[in-house]
Amino acid sequence: MGKTNFTTFSFDGFHEIEIEDSNFSEIITANVRWFAPEIILKKVKDYQGFGKCRDLFRQLKFAMLKQGDRVQALFFKRYEMQALRKQLLAEKGHKGEKAMLWMNQSNNHGQNWEKPLFLGLLFTSIMYIAFIISTAPELSNHISLSWANIMLTLKVIPKYSQIALKFLNPTHTYESLGISIRDNKWGNLFDIVQRIIISYFIFQTISAFRKYIKE
Repeated sequence: MGKTNFTTFSFDGFHEIEIEDSNFSEIITANVRWFAPEIILKKVKDYQGFGKCRDLFRQLKFAMLKQGDRVQALFFKRYEMQALRKQLLAEKGHKGEKAMLWMNQSNNHGQNWEKPLFLGLLFTSIMYIAFIISTAPELSNHISLSWANIMLTLKVIPKYSQIALKFLNPTHTYESLGISIRDNKWGNLFDIVQRIIISYFIFQTISAFRKYIKE
């Protein structure tokens, strides 16, 4: 399309958009409302098709960067990663790349800080409950679904709420969680898993916070 100029134009009013073998890297835009990625991706089913979609979003990303529109470029970067994920899923193999892209959805590929913050707090709550059930001295090591044990567990869980706050710090030590906590293999396992999880979500949250200043 060369240096086509789109000024005060809306793509989001179209129900269908088909783009084939076009070059968008040199376009000039001003006050444009862009289409949602699903408009392009919904008709694609194979590896090659998703590859073309990824290249389209890549071109649009660089076109926006050339004009200094970093905000819109970040949206196209996210669409590019979505297309790449679908492209890899359409073909066998690439297990490492698939896992990486799946994990990076936790902050929408660096563009959503609320999502990893929420997920970090959610997993911390789950790990805290599992940790207290396995280490609290008031609770036994034997699994029991009796009403009395369930009520006792619900009563004990909030008693050690300060541990939940310490769980948010990935550098905490097991000893800092309290002398009344039993030291056993399950408690140590949940503690280690929690440190790994919260470290990851802290990184993802900070990364998304810096999306407008990353080079």
